[in-house]
Amino acid sequence: MAVKLAFEQSGSGDAVILLHGLFGSRRNLNSIARHLSSDHAVCTPDLRNHGNSPHHDTMDYRSMAADIYALMDDCNLNRAVLIGHSMGGKIAMVNALLNPEMVTALVVLDIAPARYNFEHTHILDSLASLDPDTISSRQEADRLLGKEYANPMFRQFLLQNMVRRDGRYAWRLNLQAIRTNIDHITGFPDDFEGGYSGPTLFLGGEHSSYIKEQHRDEINRLFPDNEIRKIRDAGHWLHAEQGKAVNREISGFLEKLNY
Repeated sequence: MAVKLAFEQSGSGDAVILLHGLFGSRRNLNSIARHLSSDHAVCTPDLRNHGNSPHHDTMDYRSMAADIYALMDDCNLNRAVLIGHSMGGKIAMVNALLNPEMVTALVVLDIAPARYNFEHTHILDSLASLDPDTISSRQEADRLLGKEYANPMFRQFLLQNMVRRDGRYAWRLNLQAIRTNIDHITGFPDDFEGGYSGPTLFLGGEHSSYIKEQHRDEINRLFPDNEIRKIRDAGHWLHAEQGKAVNREISGFLEKLNY
């Protein structure tokens, strides 16, 4: 069953939908949205169990792809360019593989159609150890997370999910659903026989290990009209670390499309 996603719209022109990654929200892609809204109609949703969107027990990629179809229907969009980071990139890929006629082109940020073994459960354990009822300030939460994560940018990324409601802090994330579905989230459906023939750009961070040479055969099989490019001096959060370079690559790719 599709979930009705919270979303923001900006700009006008050909449609672009931006999909954030795990533990994120639509505001993580604001820099891309602002850049593209000068000549595109940009829609940026919060994915299920994230941000202001509803919670749901299910988080497999076909279900999350159905959310995007429903969003397109709500916005009267027949086709759109899909741009997704990490988990959002996997959702974008599944959308294109299931309903290619609805996807003008794909931009996939630092992820491949593959299973990963990164320790996301450690992040879930760290967040679960922060009881919002006992937190008196965001600074306190940041100090506690600092025992596990030295990178202040990553801590702030996680703490965007702690919000104040009725005088107390609470998690916007559905931590239990993410934990239950983590095997789906870190994986990728392996039963696609056909591919998506539309133009596809894979943008990876130079210092990231999410797009590897070993992924190239599967990328070529599922997305034969692809190019893979790396952003210098960037890791997995390439759009935050090298935003201008990412925006430049996306704009150059979109300018070559024949809508």
